[in-house]
Order: sequence, then structure tokens, then C-alpha cells
Amino acid sequence: MYQTFKSLAITTGLAFVSLSSFASGANQPLVELHELLSQTRSLQGDFTQVTTDQQGEVVEENTGTFAIKRPGLLRWHIAAPFEQLLVSNGETLWVYDPDLEQVTINTVDEQMQQNSALLLSSDLEKLQANYEAEEVRTKGDEKVFALLPKDAGNSFERLEFQFEGDQLIGWELYTALGEKSTFTFEDLKVNQSVADKLFKFDPPPGVDVLDER
Repeated sequence: MYQTFKSLAITTGLAFVSLSSFASGANQPLVELHELLSQTRSLQGDFTQVTTDQQGEVVEENTGTFAIKRPGLLRWHIAAPFEQLLVSNGETLWVYDPDLEQVTINTVDEQMQQNSALLLSSDLEKLQANYEAEEVRTKGDEKVFALLPKDAGNSFERLEFQFEGDQLIGWELYTALGEKSTFTFEDLKVNQSVADKLFKFDPPPGVDVLDER
């Protein structure tokens, strides 16, 4: 279960940047998705991730908390069943596994297509370079957009963002192996103050540090 999450979560998205970063040539659904996401300067809350296999059987479930701040800042804390902490300052990504007493360090750019959580703080230019987008459906206040990777080597083949009105309420991630991970949010705090110290990380004393930058 631990390895399953790491392969999925070391893949998601909010493009928390201003419209001034818009790159010409982006397809219209990508522009619309970016316009929705860019209204959120910060987001905090609780999350649940449920992963099912091809038969729809639950193979993994994770719960935790997260904080995102535009541009590029991310803190993603899995509390159960196996603790893991991902912290990004926009340039560097730290992945801390307390049970393994290990910290892995990477650059954000190197991990962007393999870590769904990192897409939560990506900008439009990076999304445009790596993904196509399509509007899946609109019904009342509900809107769903899909991101489709251009690179066949990406760890997911489809990512769907779900909105109610202007608010992101969750997403679903699909892999080529037929697995689906559904992320849902609770107790969301939108555009409230978030301390910058949440996006800094110093490895605890005595842990192994694997610097892969």
C-alpha cells in the first residue's frame, strides 16, 4: 500500500498562478481550467484518497491534511495508515518517511509528472507543455475538466478535476493499469493566511537523506 501511494502521489492539480502567466496557444479547456484554479491563492484542508483496482475493489485508502499557497508551495501530510510528508518550496521537493527514517530530496521540475500532489501548485506554462485538457461535463454548478499527459511515460493517463461553482472539490486519477484514485476534500479554507514556515523542511537528526537532485 505504501509503494502504491508513492507511485501515484510521486504524479495532481491546481495551477495556483495569476493569469499573467498565461501562455499563448493553450487549448481553451486548459485556459478555462486555469481561470478557475487561479482564483484560489491558498487552500488548506483535510483529504481522503481511495484507490481501486480494475474490478473496483479498494486496494488503498489514505487520509491526511494539506496546505497549498500560490505560487508553487505545497505541504501534503499523509497521516494514516502509513505516515508520509511531502513539502515543496517551489524548487525543491522533500519526501519524508518517518517509518523508514528517510528523506528523499528532488527538484520539483524532475518530479512534476510523477507526483500528482505537485500539480496542485504548477503554473499554466508547465501544464501547457506537458498536458492537453478537455471539458468532460457541465451540469448545473458542477464542472469536470480532464488533464491528459503528452508524455506516455507519465505515471497516470488521465486526471479529472471536479468543481462546484468556482471551488475545486476533488479529483480522480486514472492509471494505465486500470487503477483509479479518488481524492476528496473536507473542511476547506480558501484564500486564508498560510504561514510560509509550513513549506520549509529540515530533515530530523539521524535520518537517512537521499539527495537525488
